[in-house]
Amino acid sequence: MKQGMQNVMGLDRIKQCIDETGVSIDGLCVDYFMRRPFFKEQDVETRNIFRRENMTILSHIAASAGDIGARLMMLPYVDNASMSDDDVDMVVAFMHELSDVVARHDVHLTVETDFPPSKFQSFLDEFDDDEVMANYDSGDSAHWGYDHYEEITGMNRRIANVHIKDRVKGGGTVPLGKGDANFDKIFKGLKDIQYCGNITLQVAREADGQETNTVREQLEFVKGYVGKHGLKRGKKMKYGIMQGRLTPSNGRGIQFFPFENWENEFYVARDIGLDEIEFIFDYPNYTQNPLWTSTGGGTY
Repeated sequence: MKQGMQNVMGLDRIKQCIDETGVSIDGLCVDYFMRRPFFKEQDVETRNIFRRENMTILSHIAASAGDIGARLMMLPYVDNASMSDDDVDMVVAFMHELSDVVARHDVHLTVETDFPPSKFQSFLDEFDDDEVMANYDSGDSAHWGYDHYEEITGMNRRIANVHIKDRVKGGGTVPLGKGDANFDKIFKGLKDIQYCGNITLQVAREADGQETNTVREQLEFVKGYVGKHGLKRGKKMKYGIMQGRLTPSNGRGIQFFPFENWENEFYVARDIGLDEIEFIFDYPNYTQNPLWTSTGGGTY
């Protein structure tokens, strides 16, 4: 089968899974960008090549996002893509250009950074309110020792999506309630800013084969705090899951695109009571990702 036809079928299959289960894709987690951050290249020519590649691929993925009804595209400026002070101007210029492109598909950009609260707010202030928004990650905040309530109320309406996980300060991801995330502060902050976006579980894994039970238990944990703090679940607020969390890791780490099981995750998510899957677009084998449609332009 030709690559173009295979990819169109992949995108059509995503829409079929959405229609059959009622589980939507409201956002994309573009981990690809974390593997290929153009601004980390010291050689100017190489940096410009990577920048063009980044822009081309992200533009095509935005078209796919619009086609399947995803409204958010999240770029993680953490780990390998963490910004230094010298990187900020390059990133701001890139994001302005990219935001114009994704807006044609009714898609908005969100970002995650490891900046402290005031610096993250200054970064967001470089953009219009609906041009670039924040993805709030409770686990990363706990890892860095930031004050959840200060972060959430400071960013306020700029928060477009929330990733719920728990981490030990200075350490890794652990089951909800076992780390240093203060969930009372998190959900009080969300209540006080009248947050009504999605709450996406990006939770720790247990033993392979226990994914369904693990996610079900941690969903109930989150629902408990939503009820305790009186968050109102309108039509806009959905409980979501990061793609791959319903698939055994088999040594692939905590987060990956589940090539062998991505379709089945829709049906498992529905049965657990989840409303949404945050789809992953990563660098390894990205041309085989069903988001990579025939408009994607081929292989890089």
